Amino acid sequence: MRARRECSVGRVSTVTIIDTHTHVVSHDRVAYPMQPPPDLARMGWFDEHPVDAVGLLEALDSGGVHGAVLVQAKGAYAYDNAYAADALGIDPARLVGASIIDMGSDDRVAQLEYWTTQRGMRGTRLFNIPPVMPRWLDDPSMAAVFDRCRDLGVRVALCIVADDVPRVRAVCDLAGDLPIALDHCGFIDLLGDTSALDALADVENLRLKITTTLLEPALHAGRDPREVLERLCEVFGVERLMWGSDFPQHHSEPYAEIVALGRYSCSRLSVSEQARFLGGTALELWPELAP
Repeated sequence: MRARRECSVGRVSTVTIIDTHTHVVSHDRVAYPMQPPPDLARMGWFDEHPVDAVGLLEALDSGGVHGAVLVQAKGAYAYDNAYAADALGIDPARLVGASIIDMGSDDRVAQLEYWTTQRGMRGTRLFNIPPVMPRWLDDPSMAAVFDRCRDLGVRVALCIVADDVPRVRAVCDLAGDLPIALDHCGFIDLLGDTSALDALADVENLRLKITTTLLEPALHAGRDPREVLERLCEVFGVERLMWGSDFPQHHSEPYAEIVALGRYSCSRLSVSEQARFLGGTALELWPELAP
């Protein structure tokens, strides 16, 4: 495809690239058994293209990526963060981890403390797909969870469906000055009506993850992914945006091509803005990944 070939232009050879959204799946299914929740089991990517921590590091090398955030793969392991936590030890200078906690559980703070202090997961992912009851997401009781995240130095990401994007303001208010990274921009259709996302531009502690899930549809629709990113820069500022691959959940191309798409999407920005999008914003949240 011509569009895919064009994604190789605009390489920034000296920038530190951080992939803020990766997953890992062990090949040892005895030690780390699959536990796909019924509502996510149909996705099946963890069977189609499982990549363990060693394979992920090889992929990072192939794309010139320095480090990555291992985001717990709920579709594969539900709330059992064991493999993602153990995988961090393969190369702790290049890998950090984000757990998923059952936020509907009475012991959610204890779970957070365990995976953070005992297992080294320095981030957590508030996962509300599909939307569940009780509606904990923007409940005032979440303020205590955010306070504990702040105390522990936990970085917080939020994974929701597009219908819940209007609730993000309340979530960020409860979090106070704690940064909240919105996975996949809340799955808003960036080629369509983005008004619900745009309305959050004044929420100062909100950060946006711009992933392959958002950029590749522009190619399929005959649109330019650079325009998608540039519009987000105009609304939110590049300093609040960060790139992520969603690999290996997204695996229709080799990892190096996924990285090339991320580079291409920012290729009309200034060199400093490209560096910000590809790694700078991520390093503000995850300074331990600095080379």
